[in-house]
Amino acid sequence: MMSEGSIEIVYLGGFGLGVAATLLGVLLGRAWFQRFLATAGPRTRGQAVVAVCALAALSAALLMGPSREPATAVLAPEHRVPAERNLVDAVSVSTRILAQRGATDAAASSPAQGAVEGLLARAEEHRRKREFKQACEVYSVIVERGAMTADAWADYADAQGSMAGSLAGTPARAIEAALALDPRHAKALWLKASLAHEERRYADALDTWKRLLAIVPPGSPDARIVESNIAEASRLASS
Repeated sequence: MMSEGSIEIVYLGGFGLGVAATLLGVLLGRAWFQRFLATAGPRTRGQAVVAVCALAALSAALLMGPSREPATAVLAPEHRVPAERNLVDAVSVSTRILAQRGATDAAASSPAQGAVEGLLARAEEHRRKREFKQACEVYSVIVERGAMTADAWADYADAQGSMAGSLAGTPARAIEAALALDPRHAKALWLKASLAHEERRYADALDTWKRLLAIVPPGSPDARIVESNIAEASRLASS
């Protein structure tokens, strides 16, 4: 693949050869040059004709040769991200490139959706490995792209709380974001009740545990844990 600078040199070279061929043609038309050819031997005349034809053919081949590459082909060097830049920068650059192409490419949304799904899978993998800091970094990228789901917000709150040792503050805001998208999200309700218990708001915890109990399958292990939490929150709220 030729670079833009190489293509410019080829075009200039072709232009120069074309000019040279034109000048030789003009010279051939002059009377004194015609006299030179008339007095020259057959071999000299043949060499002159071959030279003119070769210059003309070469210039035409260069001018009709490689065309310029599409503008999108040079996006990579213009937007190259150094290796030491973090993931947020790398994705933001990719987002800008996709946005530029999206104006003329109706299918641009499919790669973008695929990239989001890949980020969600990566964040979940970090969370399962208890790599909460790395998981939070990936979730922050998804937040910037406006692609968070209720599940993602709940998992983000879980990762933040596990890293900080508390659900207060930023994790609490992630919990509310999850419930804003899905008021019956089981994990978000579980975290919300746990936050209320952590902050000793036992009446609020009791209400949230009851909301959760209405969602989880009756008789399931989760239901038994929620019932136990309801009993404890009820006792603490009345003491």
